[in-house]
This record gives sequence, structure tokens and C-alpha cells, in this order.
Amino acid sequence: MLWAHEIGHNAGRKHAWDRSDHTPALTRIPGVTQVFAWTGRNSQQNINSLVANDTFLGIRRLAEKKTFTSNPQARSNDGPALVFANGKAYLAQSGRGSNRRIFITSTDDGLNWSGKQNTGESSNYKPALAWFKNKLYLAWTGRDSGRHINVMSGLIGSDGSISWGGKRTFTGSPFKGRSDDGPALGVAGDRLYLAFSGRGSKHRIFIASTTNGSSWTSKSSVGRKSDRLPALAWFNNTLYLAWTGRGSEHYIHLMPGAVSSSGSVSWGARIRFDGSPRARSNDGPSFDIRNSRLRLIWSGRGSQKRMQVTESSNGTSWNAKRFLTNTDKLMLSSLGSNRTRVSNVECAYFRLYL
Repeated sequence: MLWAHEIGHNAGRKHAWDRSDHTPALTRIPGVTQVFAWTGRNSQQNINSLVANDTFLGIRRLAEKKTFTSNPQARSNDGPALVFANGKAYLAQSGRGSNRRIFITSTDDGLNWSGKQNTGESSNYKPALAWFKNKLYLAWTGRDSGRHINVMSGLIGSDGSISWGGKRTFTGSPFKGRSDDGPALGVAGDRLYLAFSGRGSKHRIFIASTTNGSSWTSKSSVGRKSDRLPALAWFNNTLYLAWTGRGSEHYIHLMPGAVSSSGSVSWGARIRFDGSPRARSNDGPSFDIRNSRLRLIWSGRGSQKRMQVTESSNGTSWNAKRFLTNTDKLMLSSLGSNRTRVSNVECAYFRLYL
């Protein structure tokens, strides 16, 4: 048993949370929990998840980190994707095996995960997930020589199984979509948007949309470039695009976009996070929305690859960045005669600085 006074004994001691070479993913099971997922830096590169109370600030309840070494096992050379769909949080990842198969697992409480389902597709990169008009959408970059972008939709059964269909590979009409990283999906009003960085020498970022999941608009260039996958978010009736720049510093950038009835986007002023806050990454960023705030998440460029976050209530003014840390790793040596032995499980009284 973990006594309150034992936990409080170390209150305020900050210890680094896990680290990752790839940007973590976040989603929320409304009224239940927030779910965080990331790829570890251990030799097997296992996927990890963590839950926290569904509040915005303050100390969370005791939470247990799950490392997907079994039941289910999940490993990846890139980061995972998360989305809330049909009452559950769904996680997708491309495996580390020679086939790089894309798997999906789900949870309704953030702690207990279903067996992983093989989607029948494969990718070298992080896939993307979206819940749009009562269907689960999966997008990924194929392993064909052209590295074409693909998308398909799935109907979720009462048992959580997914029946996939409507696969689309963007090899020509209405556009050719190819990338050296994964794509991004984002729901904005009545449309599903797809964004990706192109394979040409310029690595331009393109975007396209659909109202029904099958008929897509032509792609349009956003006028920016990146070697990594971008991120999309719909916040305050504005479509936000974030990406990692191609300069030597790899600063993260952001642009707001006004969406027309036809789906075209008029992009506004770009923000480069090169001051306060300063955000740099070797991977693309990700978004999350909580309590009327837009959150930008990334994995840092330093040797420690710390996972970091900044937030905004208006998309323009951003708070100082925070590291995803916990306040107590139960420093057992300081608990004296009341210390409790904990093995194989990291229990922590989490204050996620978000």
C-alpha cells in the first residue's frame, strides 16, 4: 500500500519522465482519463502508455505506465498514433518486424488494452488515425518504391473489431501523394483533411480534403517545407498546421488557416518557435486540445530527447514550454522504516506540467 504521507514525503522532487526519439501522441476518453503514448528508447523500442485524470492542471491520481512487451506486444521504429473513436481510445503503430505491419489496439479506460489487430497494411513510418462520420480512418505511407500515401476507413463492431474498406492509394487522380514520412489526418467541421510532406527535393507540404471519405479534392501546397510529417488540429473554427522546419536548427512552425465552404484553406501568419517558447525536434510535432486550449507536443533535439509541450488559448500567444515530468518516482531510500518496495512497475504521483 502506498500511504499518503509516504508519497507526500517526496512531494516536489521532479524526475524526468520517459524519453523518446519520436513525438508522443495524446488523446482523451471523455470523463474517464487522458491517454499518453510514446515509443521508448529501449533496445526493443516498445510502445508505452500512461493515464492521468481527465483534468487540466494539478496533481493527478496514481497512474501506472504500461510498456507493451506482451498482451499486447507493440514495438515500432516510429511513434504511435492515438484517437478517441466510438467510446474507446485507439492506438496504431507500424511494427518493427521485416514486414512493418500496421497494428491497432484499443482501450476504454487507458489501462486495459485489447489484443492488437493486424490492419493488413504496412509502413516504415507512423500512421495517422481520425474518427470521421462514424468511421475510423487510417492513413499511411506505403512501402512501394514510390512511397505513396494511402487511406482507408473502418467500421467498428460491437466487439471492437474493425472491418476495413475503401482503400485509396494516391498514385494519380485526383493527385499523386508520396512522402518520406507518415501523413497527418485532421477533422475540421464537415471535412476530413490529409496533409503530408512531399518526396521531391523541396519536400513541400501538401493538403487535401474530403466530405465523404471517398471523393478527395486536389492537393494544394501550403507554401512550406518539411522533411517530417506535419500535424493538423481544428481549434476555435480554425485549421492549424504544425511542422518541423528544414533549417539546421529544426525549429517547429505553426500556421492558422481559414477554411472555405469548398474546403480550400487561406493560411495566416506563420509562427516560428525560436524564442519563447523555443521548440526544436528531429521529428514532426503533434497536437492535442483540452479545456479550450490548443497544445503542441514534440520530442526535443537534445541528447535526452525529452518530451515537451506548450499551450495556447488563442493559437497566437503560447505559454512557456514544459517537460512531461512527474513529481515523484517514490525515492524509497528516503522513506525510512515506512518505505514500500515496488518492482517492475513505476508508480508515480503525477503532476503533468501541461
